[in-house]
Amino acid sequence: TVVELQKTLEATRLAVTGIFPQLRPLEAVSVVRVFATRAGYLDYVGQERAWSGGLWDARRDELVISPAESSGGGVRRAQLLRTVRHECFHQYLFYAAG
Repeated sequence: TVVELQKTLEATRLAVTGIFPQLRPLEAVSVVRVFATRAGYLDYVGQERAWSGGLWDARRDELVISPAESSGGGVRRAQLLRTVRHECFHQYLFYAAG
């Protein structure tokens, strides 16, 4: 759910800032684009990134997330949340390190 993603992103940000302090104050708004369908996600990121479930797109300055697949249940959902945390880290480094 979106609420679960919000909690995951905030927890990741707090953990990362404790390990890698910002080099300068963050002034950017962190954009997160969550798609309702896998097809919508793939249309947006393109075929060269069809393997992904989420990514930090520095060209667009946004974290882009595919919806979890209904098949696979918790395993797929857990995998997606790991991907979100990983990509959130990329987003944080992009802004915090300049």
